[in-house]
Amino acid sequence: MTDPDFWPEAFLVDLDGVLVHSHGLHVRAYELAFARHRLVLDDAVRAHIHGGVGRDAVLEAAGVEGDRAQEVSEAKEAAFLELVRDGELEEEPGAGAFLELLLEAGPPVVVVSNSATAQECMEAMGWGERVRGVVGATDVTRLKPDPEPYRRGAGVAGAAPSRCYAFEDSATGAASAREAGCWVAGVGQGVAPEQVDHWAPDLPALPLRRWLERPAERVER
Repeated sequence: MTDPDFWPEAFLVDLDGVLVHSHGLHVRAYELAFARHRLVLDDAVRAHIHGGVGRDAVLEAAGVEGDRAQEVSEAKEAAFLELVRDGELEEEPGAGAFLELLLEAGPPVVVVSNSATAQECMEAMGWGERVRGVVGATDVTRLKPDPEPYRRGAGVAGAAPSRCYAFEDSATGAASAREAGCWVAGVGQGVAPEQVDHWAPDLPALPLRRWLERPAERVER
């Protein structure tokens, strides 16, 4: 594992699994949508959900196509938003303190997510107005693991991707960030240490304060 050797122009942060504990809500929303349309949410489809891929990939794995795919997609989004508005969305352990450290450090913070409801989630947590921007599924043409979301996030921040710290919890997201050129910190069991520049089991275990308290004169990459 390596520490970053440069001061960031921006922080690019994944949402689901990094800032908010939403995976269970996404699974419940898929269950509700699939039941409504009399579809089976089998283990293979659940594996795609656990992998953090976009909704289109999940529905493709379920063999749902065309107009029906659009209907199921809309039903899933509606079910998820209802759960969020009911106050069932929770932050990941340490996420509030983590976000405060990033905001206090100075560089802009942009959330980069495969979710179409990322903005609503940030607002539900009271964080929507505190970050520079949110890049979600409706803001890009290609989702993670394609690098487009992180390139777009860097653009929102006015930064070069190679001068950004990215924080991810999945192999899919880490691949997107690395391909975009970011320095990547991974947290949790959804991403392997060799897939990122620095790995920790959770947010509190990241030596973030050490990275942000070093002298301003940084070694260039």
